[in-house]
Amino acid sequence: MIVRTFEVGSDQNNTYLLACEKTRIGAIVDPYLEVPGILQAARDEKIRIEYVLLTHTHRDHCLGVPEVVMATGATVYVHEKEAERVPGEGKLLTLKQGSRVQVGEIILEVFHTPGHTPGGVTYYQPDSAGAITGDVLFVGYCGRADLPGSDPRALWRSLQALAKLPDHTVIYPGHNYGKTPGSTVGYEKSFNPYYQCRTEEEFVQLRLYGKVE
Repeated sequence: MIVRTFEVGSDQNNTYLLACEKTRIGAIVDPYLEVPGILQAARDEKIRIEYVLLTHTHRDHCLGVPEVVMATGATVYVHEKEAERVPGEGKLLTLKQGSRVQVGEIILEVFHTPGHTPGGVTYYQPDSAGAITGDVLFVGYCGRADLPGSDPRALWRSLQALAKLPDHTVIYPGHNYGKTPGSTVGYEKSFNPYYQCRTEEEFVQLRLYGKVE
């Protein structure tokens, strides 16, 4: 599996170019800004963009969808709870827990990981041990849970679900907020402060108020 990371915008958003090395069929994950440059990078590597994969529909993760669709005719995948929030027109397919997305010969497993948003998803590729986590799990951090549609308890459960992935699974987060661009599940379980919470209540206190009482 080919994975290329493009950090765009002042909030250090990560847009990913993902492709099957054999077929050169690809997808853009969470397009936001600098879409022409990302499309040119795909052409340079002879990758044909057929899909857009959204981890969630906050503006800074989907603003570039219409531009990608117009240029490539790509099909957009998004969780069913956020389908109405996808900008632009084009073919749209909805996801839920247990869905699978095929990009060339790559099969991505879909985990419904709400909490930051109601329809947040993680795309997991077991063969290459990679997980695109959007704004649920960052390096050394996790997503906000104080926004409209957020739910800190759902976010706790989503983080616990991701903790069940193999420790060597590489994390591809939605923003470059950490000391390093990427990480692993095992590292986060050991060092991420939000994984050190012993209970859901401790997590809610830390995530919403910055401390555990």
